[in-house]
Amino acid sequence: MQGNYEAPPEAAVEKAASLLSRLESLADESQLLAELDALSGDDVERLLHRRYGPVYLNLFSLFRQEMPAGKLREIAVHLTKAAIRSASTAERWLARFPENPLQFCLEGWQPDALRTLLSRGRGLIVCSYRIGMYPLVPLDLGAMGFQVFLPLAEIKERTTKALDGLRDRVNASASLGAEERHNLLSMSSIRLLDVEAKHTAIALLKALRKGGVVMIYVDGNNGVDGPWGEEGRIPVSFLRSSIHVKTGVARLAWSLGAPILPVVSFRNSHGSGGTVHVADPIVPPDPNPADRDGFVRASMQRLYDILEDYASEYPEQWEGVSALHRWQHHGAPVAGHIAMPGEERANTVAAALQQGRRLYINERMGITAVPGEEGVWVDTNTMKCFRAPASAQHLFSALAREGGVDQSWIDHQTPREPLLSLLATLYARKLITAA
Repeated sequence: MQGNYEAPPEAAVEKAASLLSRLESLADESQLLAELDALSGDDVERLLHRRYGPVYLNLFSLFRQEMPAGKLREIAVHLTKAAIRSASTAERWLARFPENPLQFCLEGWQPDALRTLLSRGRGLIVCSYRIGMYPLVPLDLGAMGFQVFLPLAEIKERTTKALDGLRDRVNASASLGAEERHNLLSMSSIRLLDVEAKHTAIALLKALRKGGVVMIYVDGNNGVDGPWGEEGRIPVSFLRSSIHVKTGVARLAWSLGAPILPVVSFRNSHGSGGTVHVADPIVPPDPNPADRDGFVRASMQRLYDILEDYASEYPEQWEGVSALHRWQHHGAPVAGHIAMPGEERANTVAAALQQGRRLYINERMGITAVPGEEGVWVDTNTMKCFRAPASAQHLFSALAREGGVDQSWIDHQTPREPLLSLLATLYARKLITAA
């Protein structure tokens, strides 16, 4: 019954990939928003399963005590649509210039404060998160005239084309003033670097030494060994649990004495603009090899404390939640398994039913149905899946519904004994609970 998560059938995956590719390629934002609005929650769950599933499961693992599953599904649908919009936000913004006057994408910047940090001569590391209007943060840094270096897990051809296109249009325009031309060229010259490439770390060191701005999405948690690799990770506290995070940004800051500036962006209520919140910078002390590990631990905890504050307050804007399962350490036994003799397990379940109690999926312990997968549950503490036998899928569905399973439901099933035996196993493993 237990196993690792299995992907949907190939035909469903191809249909979802085709829909996703078409939506992400739409250049007209009004058309994109109209098509996203036309997708119901069920459509998103069914057609965009690969995007929606990790978002919902990770939200559930974090916030099931604070919010009902229905609310979490609503947020997951919203975030899935927002992520599709974000995938091409930067390209659509770049296409506005130089036909329109240069302006910041986001409100709330204090360029002089950034220049003061850069005046130390150590470069600047801007750390942001995949919250709100995050794709526009590096564009604004470029619009301030800074040379920006942006490590990414995936460098999309359409992004490089959008940057090249802006550069060509600026160079062909004779009407731009010197400052606007400089800043537009800085925006079009953002260096996109492969975060998993070995040479990227060297490129970032060189960039900081030359006074450049390195822009890093902290909750990307990626590096040379990929998003699942354990190299360079340490545990930090995050939303009542321990997660293992990459420390590259803190080690990079320490090696050169470069300040770290945490920046969080938000989408405004009307959805067409955004605002940045700039936290206090993290400035490395004068180098002392004995202090490095302490600085790295304290810096990473500070960065994730900031994320915790904003993710808790604005979960509907935190697209980065889709990657949470990559950071968690899943070493605990599955769903608190208890060794219990078979007869005792059966008696426990039978007694609960005879007392008029109902059996439900154990959501308080982190168990939930996998979106779009009939008869599949997941323990969100360990991300281990449980697939119902074909003959018992209706039982799993009933346990996950609001009414649950009671004695009357059991009495109407034929044969009953296999279902009672399965219920006893689920109960002993704390996958279900009686209420």
